[in-house]
Amino acid sequence: MTRSGSGEGDPGAIGPAPVATVERDLVAELADLPVVHRAGIMRKLSVGQRNELRDRWRHWAHDGQYPPEGDWRIWLIRAGRGFGKTRAGAEWVSQIARDDPTARIALVGATIDDVRRVMVQGESGLIAVAHDNEALTWRSAVGEVHFGNGAKAYAYSAEAPEALRGPEHGWAWCDELAKWRYGDATWDNLMMGLRLAITVNAAGGSVPGVLAQSSRQVARAVKAALAVE
Repeated sequence: MTRSGSGEGDPGAIGPAPVATVERDLVAELADLPVVHRAGIMRKLSVGQRNELRDRWRHWAHDGQYPPEGDWRIWLIRAGRGFGKTRAGAEWVSQIARDDPTARIALVGATIDDVRRVMVQGESGLIAVAHDNEALTWRSAVGEVHFGNGAKAYAYSAEAPEALRGPEHGWAWCDELAKWRYGDATWDNLMMGLRLAITVNAAGGSVPGVLAQSSRQVARAVKAALAVE
């Protein structure tokens, strides 16, 4: 019941594969250049080359955006605005879809509109991180993301936890637990049908009520993870 593995393209792997280390170092050097110099280099690249550079997420990401190392059930990203939680979750889901054409992934947010606006159509959402050669379709009428190879992701709202009772998913990406209206029921129903791993985005903050709600859901997540043999 745990997700494990290593190497390029494995959603459970952490950090770049050894063969990619040199490439990542070059990207880091590019990022450290003065803006004027960096812009000059980018202008010399073709559109295809610039897009390929953009798609090399494993070279651009910081360490906190890589999935945990080894066997794991739940990956909690609890951080403030600007950390890159949404990008990390979207890239994780996208890589799962690339690797497994049969993948069935749950996208759970406070509302269906939040799933659409942030996780799917947001500036760091699934559509934005898709590679140029990937056919990805958001079917808003049914709340589904269809990847070109056959993988699918399904949108769910914490306002309607019963929708998660019954369906089974290999993976799940959850956003902003503190905003979930029916957090306990949504979490329980999701976990009953989850087979492999889950990524949870939880924003940091100083509002006591928000943190209390988030902490309660996190505690349940950790307890569920420890119960998995």
